[in-house]
Amino acid sequence: MLIVSLFFDENKPECIIAQKLLADRGYLHKVVPCANLENVELMINDRSYVGLEAIISAVNSGELDAYYKN
Repeated sequence: MLIVSLFFDENKPECIIAQKLLADRGYLHKVVPCANLENVELMINDRSYVGLEAIISAVNSGELDAYYKN
């Protein structure tokens, strides 16, 4: 079973960008608001992508597609 969660602080713009990017690409995820979170973090099963750059890189490289196709 694929478990995808996005942890983010609602007050940080990079977190909103990451959420929109994932939603626009059709990656369904559970959004977990966390106050005072240092960095946005995407967790897929036991894999973690920390920071907006890491999330964008994973999306653009097609790395996330492997999770969703299996």
